[in-house]
Amino acid sequence: MKNVHPRAMCSQRVLIMVALALAMIISSACTRARPLARQVEQGQAVPGAVQSTPVIAPSIPTATSTPIPPPEFLSEAARIIGDEPNMVLGQVIVKLNEQPGVQALDARAETDGIIATGLEGVDQLNQQFKVDAFEPLIGPLAQAAGEGVQAFAARQPKLAGLYVAKFDPQLDPNAVASAYAADEDVAYAEPNFYAYASDGPTAPLALTPNDPYFSFQWHMPLIQAAQAWDVSTGQDVLVAVLDTGIAYEDFESYRRAPDLSNTRFTPGYDFVNKDPHANDDEGHGTHIAGTIAQSTNNGQGVSGVAFGATLMPVKVLDGRGQGSYDSIAQGIVYAADRGARVINLSLSGRGSSSALTEAVDYAVQKGVLIVSAAGNSGGWVEYPAAYENVLAVGSVGFNRARVDYSNFGLELDLVAPGGDTDVDLNQDGYPDGILQETFRDDATKFGFYLYEGTSMAAAHVSGVAALLFGRNPGATATQVREAMQNTAFDLGPAGRDNEYGNGLVLAADALAAIGGPPITPTPTSTSTPIPGPSPTPSATSTSGPGPSPTPTTTSTPGPGPSPTPTITPSPSATSAPTTENLIVNGDFETDAGWTFGVTRHPAGYSTAVVHGGARAARLGIVDGVDRYSFSSIWQVVTIPADARRATLNYWVYPLSDDVFPSDLQLVLVLNEQFRVVNYVENSLSDSRQWRQGSYDMTPFAGKKVYVYFGVVNRGYGSLTSAMYVDDVSLTVER
Repeated sequence: MKNVHPRAMCSQRVLIMVALALAMIISSACTRARPLARQVEQGQAVPGAVQSTPVIAPSIPTATSTPIPPPEFLSEAARIIGDEPNMVLGQVIVKLNEQPGVQALDARAETDGIIATGLEGVDQLNQQFKVDAFEPLIGPLAQAAGEGVQAFAARQPKLAGLYVAKFDPQLDPNAVASAYAADEDVAYAEPNFYAYASDGPTAPLALTPNDPYFSFQWHMPLIQAAQAWDVSTGQDVLVAVLDTGIAYEDFESYRRAPDLSNTRFTPGYDFVNKDPHANDDEGHGTHIAGTIAQSTNNGQGVSGVAFGATLMPVKVLDGRGQGSYDSIAQGIVYAADRGARVINLSLSGRGSSSALTEAVDYAVQKGVLIVSAAGNSGGWVEYPAAYENVLAVGSVGFNRARVDYSNFGLELDLVAPGGDTDVDLNQDGYPDGILQETFRDDATKFGFYLYEGTSMAAAHVSGVAALLFGRNPGATATQVREAMQNTAFDLGPAGRDNEYGNGLVLAADALAAIGGPPITPTPTSTSTPIPGPSPTPSATSTSGPGPSPTPTTTSTPGPGPSPTPTITPSPSATSAPTTENLIVNGDFETDAGWTFGVTRHPAGYSTAVVHGGARAARLGIVDGVDRYSFSSIWQVVTIPADARRATLNYWVYPLSDDVFPSDLQLVLVLNEQFRVVNYVENSLSDSRQWRQGSYDMTPFAGKKVYVYFGVVNRGYGSLTSAMYVDDVSLTVER
């Protein structure tokens, strides 16, 4: 008997009542059988996991005015390709050589309904297999572009020879493809394979809240999302989502998802129904779109990785989450022709296809980064993720271990959070799925659902790629891909391996690697606020490298040169009662006051290099192997509104083997939303001696700000950089 994971046994339907302050109803449904992959140890304790208490808030208005009754929701495991059909019956894809490909554009049906192309050998096969349609793959593309097929073919000759031949579904597509492939006018022929959405939904949170559910999105801090938002939100980067569509507009019976209200969209296309309205009729695409660019910090719902990005909805999967390769190829070409920087393919199929390969290569030649789900069968990486030009993404859970459904192999590039709805390792009372807004069955009624699958993992990576393009618009797709792979958190055996690829994607570390233009400091912030809990002003332990599974907000400042500030002597201390120091534990003699960012190479304490007392703060890499990393400490203060003068004083001891701006030593002022408002220092020094710095904070009177120290290492060879910090004060004169 073939081994089947217990989660995939289709045996019974159970209704379970779960308390969420009041109540939540979960319905467990039949799931598809799934091969038992390498077992991942589950249920183990996760260091740093904390319990989150749900907060009940009034529900926000939905897309309709009808109140939503307490619903029952489907619960199933990640979708795999098992009993699903592998190819479209009654269809093959035929690639004609260049001249025959142009000639066949004039194909017409004869009186018997069989298609005649004017190509003798092809027409004989059309008669043999009773082909009643011989459709150019570029037909819907030309329609979407508003031009004729002949004109589109002249502009895109490499795509002109692709056709979909349709015949009796009782015939074997492999045999038909082999017959066409033998003809002299045919470059190749192949079955038209299916791809499927690589996901699985489980229970949603019962209420649609006014207050954000960011604390339930354990997957965001796992990839350093909050740390990255200080540098980039993916602003103005175009990401094409090739999926079941997106709930992006109010059109006929469709409604825009409430928590996508502030997300920017550009026109897309529906290659399933052949019309310009790529509306979601399944729910998968809306969930994926949310992970990439959900409206964030809007007082409702959840967050998205690159909430400043612009999404292009391209529907290539139908209401069952199923799509043919010809539609996917059309969608890839469409998105590439319209300026997409990233194409997200949260789908997979088991068949390799020359037509799909050509579409992928076409987009890559136009500078597009294509990100695809590895698949959920617990076996080898599926297509199109398995192609060399596609970034293949596998799935990990809260504990950063590969989830058993996630495919693996030589083609795997990265892993990202995909969820595991069998466990609750973060102990928040809900399965460890990926939380986003979508719908089930009724495209006008939305809720927040927990999904699992490599679809979800791919969406996280596409979001991170958008952050990098937003930070450095001049970067190439290859540079963005390498930045993510080179800075990934190594999992499994040291170095690249088949279960985790290059490791877990880390947004902030990748941003530190990609570089970009300098961020111009301004006296006040006009940037979009960041959602989620504010950093807690208390010291955290200097744990090992890697992302923290606990929601943490840490800044990753954007690199780039700025003038080194003039260091002036600090004001003389005064014993007047109108003077106070707002910094707690500025000499670092206790663990109070400071927050230490939990990053790949966290800051810590030093007793070897101090300015005064027994301890100082150590940031960066003092010696040893240089790695893409950053380390940071910060403290929040509120400067009194009646302050006549406020002055930041500090001592730093910089050391570096590198040159500016490869590495950076930073002293920053961040606003209440944890965004850079002033660069105090953005430089690199190897003075190896203590020096004093001073900065006028008076313009921030009446405001809450963060005093931030950080070091960015780029990982070039063994050229490390570090900085010690001691005796920090912020004196206020009233």
